[in-house]
Amino acid sequence: MAGRQRRAKRKETQSSAAFTTSKLQQAAYNRLRYTAKRTMSLAQKLYEGVELGDEGSVALITYMRTDSVHVLTTRCSRSAS
Repeated sequence: MAGRQRRAKRKETQSSAAFTTSKLQQAAYNRLRYTAKRTMSLAQKLYEGVELGDEGSVALITYMRTDSVHVLTTRCSRSAS
């Protein structure tokens, strides 16, 4: 194989569906044994921002104000531009 270059194949995968509040709480409990209160407290901190060195405070998650996982296409096109 000397002299040959391997090209990395790009594999496209679909993103997982967004967590609803209840699914987030269930996953946190099942995987980490976190209570709903602890889960939501951590989610709030991640939403408000975490200090990341020179970058300052950075919000690491978005905050869903609803338990719907459906997004209006007008919202999607607006956020993509």
